[in-house]
Amino acid sequence: MKLFLNNNVYTEFQFDREVDFEREVVANSKLFFGTDSIYIDAKKKIEAKSLGNSIPDGFLFDLADKDNPEFYLVEAV
Repeated sequence: MKLFLNNNVYTEFQFDREVDFEREVVANSKLFFGTDSIYIDAKKKIEAKSLGNSIPDGFLFDLADKDNPEFYLVEAV
């Protein structure tokens, strides 16, 4: 599949290892999530009654809307 954006063509790439994909997410976080975002690369175990135990790849703070900032747990799959 190809993606066309601003006169650029992007082609899907399959990573052999999840760690390589995670490295790209960290290196390009401002491109992926926006310039008003903060991405923290941290694998920390989170215990939640509703979700069970989880180890997300990172944490994302989206500050694009200053009146309504958003927080996400990021899992690269």
